[in-house]
Amino acid sequence: MSKNAPTTFPSPAIDLANQSNVVISGILYKQDRKMGLVWRKRFFLLLLDNNQNCLLYYFKSPNEMQSISHINIKNDLERIEENLFHTSHSSPTTTISTTNTNTTGSTSSATPRGEGSEGKSKLNLIKRKFGFKLILKSGREYLLYLEDEMEYKKWLNYLNLAIKGTIGNLINKNEKIVTQSLPNLSTAKFKVVHHNLQQNLQQQNQQNSLQQNNNQLNNIWLKFCLDTCQVGCKVIKFPYLGKCSGLEKKRFIQLSKDKKIIRWGCQSITKSSDKMTVEEDLQINKKILNRNLKIENIKEIIYGTSSNTLQRYQHKLLQNNFNLTNCLSIQLNSSSSINNNTIKKQSTTRTIDLMFESETDVMGWYIYLNVYVLKKDIEKVLNEFRWLRLYYSLKEKQLSFTKIISNNME
Repeated sequence: MSKNAPTTFPSPAIDLANQSNVVISGILYKQDRKMGLVWRKRFFLLLLDNNQNCLLYYFKSPNEMQSISHINIKNDLERIEENLFHTSHSSPTTTISTTNTNTTGSTSSATPRGEGSEGKSKLNLIKRKFGFKLILKSGREYLLYLEDEMEYKKWLNYLNLAIKGTIGNLINKNEKIVTQSLPNLSTAKFKVVHHNLQQNLQQQNQQNSLQQNNNQLNNIWLKFCLDTCQVGCKVIKFPYLGKCSGLEKKRFIQLSKDKKIIRWGCQSITKSSDKMTVEEDLQINKKILNRNLKIENIKEIIYGTSSNTLQRYQHKLLQNNFNLTNCLSIQLNSSSSINNNTIKKQSTTRTIDLMFESETDVMGWYIYLNVYVLKKDIEKVLNEFRWLRLYYSLKEKQLSFTKIISNNME
């Protein structure tokens, strides 16, 4: 009934636990019968080798580089006995019912304790422990327990899968283990290959962390944009060149409750569309903000005064002390419609040209329409917005300076 020989690893057990081929690791209490049936903390690793064999290594501590021994789960393990310590949730403690005879013929009770003399004076009680026994084909037995029920269930689940030989398929399905073959743990190549595996794992962790940060950033911006667009704001709407009345008009613009329509009209709304009932939202569409366009018809969002209409009104904007940085153009598909009036295809693309009163409003609408409607990358949109805003700020100053020089010359 001799146990398997120790294995020396190139790094401490705690570092090995981070490798891709490790299924589960952690501290378990193991019964040591040689020392009067005491319980000792041991660090266990369940991992897959290159032949997809599931091996259970255990170490004296997480900082040890040499294992005490290991078990080949599929080849060596005969069965697992579960629920050795039947925990009663109505009682804070449970007595271990197992007593064994030592080599001298006297009986001793199993007493949980750690390293050294700790736990000598304790009664034979275990507080809410969860234990199981590994019985090997050789007749050797390992009696183990954990303090946490969830961890206990995890270990039993993975060990039972390892006995069936299906744990490799499960891990490959979850992409926890790399597809390349893993080295024999006793070879010298172990250190080199696993160094690469650790780098891959670190890169994966960095990518996951970056993805989480991007998701958080997206959620923050989405909330800001929806608060801006669904509350609505005042704008100046410029006339379309094809049907130009020559006069800009003050309007109130708002995103509908279902986020499918942008609507505008002469009357301001004091309630966010998000807080409206469906009936209230429909009434706003029909009676108050009765001019609208469908989100699905938006082709492009242009920041600044680059559209034909805003280029025409640029000098007029400066004369009225309007800000070029607050302008936004919504470019529509050539066959779009506004209030069911089809726009005929023509060489000039139809645009809705707006100037917002607030810099915050124009930013909210620009980001929402680009990122969450046109599905552009948020980082690119933010960078583009910053540079365009700087460009139009400088252009505004330049035009203002040119205007002052021209007036002085006159």
